[in-house]
Amino acid sequence: MKLPALVSSVIALTVSIAVWWYGTDGFRAYTSETARRVQVLQQPFQLPNITFKNQNNQTVRFDDYHGKIILTDFIYTNCADVCHSLGYAFKDLQKKLTEKGWLDKVKIVSISFDTTRDQQAQLQDYLERYTEDTLSWNALRLKTPEKLDELLNSFGVVVLKNDWGGYEHNAAIHIIDKNGQLSGIYDYQSINQVLTVIEKRINNIQANSVSYEI
Repeated sequence: MKLPALVSSVIALTVSIAVWWYGTDGFRAYTSETARRVQVLQQPFQLPNITFKNQNNQTVRFDDYHGKIILTDFIYTNCADVCHSLGYAFKDLQKKLTEKGWLDKVKIVSISFDTTRDQQAQLQDYLERYTEDTLSWNALRLKTPEKLDELLNSFGVVVLKNDWGGYEHNAAIHIIDKNGQLSGIYDYQSINQVLTVIEKRINNIQANSVSYEI
């Protein structure tokens, strides 16, 4: 290969790498899901205080959980696959949180995005599959279905209808901090990692509380 051709190849390769680096957030974001998680870790952001109805038909807002750490997933109760995995992941997390005595500081919330089918009865049935403790774990539906896009966009969650009457969607555990900020997104299989993050958050809350009292 002649020198000019070699130089041109090197330049083209360098430009391609630079574009990929920029587009993937420094090689860390190989997919849009990874990019979403990296962005949230780097810069937590405030969630809109949207109004929901829980499995008891009670009105619930994110502000009601102020001062608590919230573990959140997105589901639809007619889901035949990944939502079951999310349910069992939260069941395992609830058990471990109980063992550690953290349920006064951490709440679990499953949010349905199926605004047509998921009503109070469906939310109750969903929770009954996985838990008897619905004080620490709530299932929510939007009080105003027209707020769905705002809700999904605020979390960066993508929901697409499939050919079988269901949905394809992100399957992850979202961590909302005590101030209502989305501050972490983790694989639902990574229970121990989530517990480690929660422990650090609880320790920070306690340390700040002691400093304030002093």
